[in-house]
Amino acid sequence: MLTDEFARLSKTVNLFVNLNKEVIGGRNFKTKGFSPQQREEIPKIIAEYIKSELTGGQVSKPSFITQIEITPNKDSRVDLELAERYFTQDNFSDQLIKRIEKKEKRADDYRSVHDFDQLWLLIVIDDVSSFSGFDLHTVVMPVIQK
Repeated sequence: MLTDEFARLSKTVNLFVNLNKEVIGGRNFKTKGFSPQQREEIPKIIAEYIKSELTGGQVSKPSFITQIEITPNKDSRVDLELAERYFTQDNFSDQLIKRIEKKEKRADDYRSVHDFDQLWLLIVIDDVSSFSGFDLHTVVMPVIQK
């Protein structure tokens, strides 16, 4: 077993998966319909790739895995986690622009109450745990063009 074999490394492996990419036999995780044999093969494909990443091997990244983040943990084990993407919605840019526009309209109200030198818009990411895979230093933020 992968976690037993590499427990001494004390790592958390956050696995990011694209549900729409082909996994095996023309199927993806959204369409499902994997055969029993494919269901046995998929964990082996994932395990071989993770082993390779943990040991500096040369196994190619499967197309359905977008990335993995390997971070140290304080336990003598390897934790495997299906990481969450915080910016996955196709309309994220539209939603963010709408929120910013609402705040810009309110900025005039704020200025009418007090003569501010600066107004700041803060975007807060809430409810993030170490297992989520969110790392502010490596996260890919969507590019918003207006």
